[in-house]
Amino acid sequence: ISGIVKHIPHRYPFIFIDRMEQCEPHRTVRMTKLVANDEWFLCDAAGHDAVMPPMLVVEALAQASGALVYYSGLMSQMESSIMLF
Repeated sequence: ISGIVKHIPHRYPFIFIDRMEQCEPHRTVRMTKLVANDEWFLCDAAGHDAVMPPMLVVEALAQASGALVYYSGLMSQMESSIMLF
């Protein structure tokens, strides 16, 4: 993940990628975020109702998309090495 963090501006606590499981450049990427019960965005949730907020799921998808862009070699065609959505 340290390689991906170099190319997206997010840091703890707002990085939602823990591990890259699969990457097929120009096609697909599979990332994992391990969510614990004590995550900051679950602090007000009670027991079984704990759900990752939908906008944070969208943010995780955007971060995974940035990683796919980087590993597909598209970053070399851009002026900046940081991907912003």
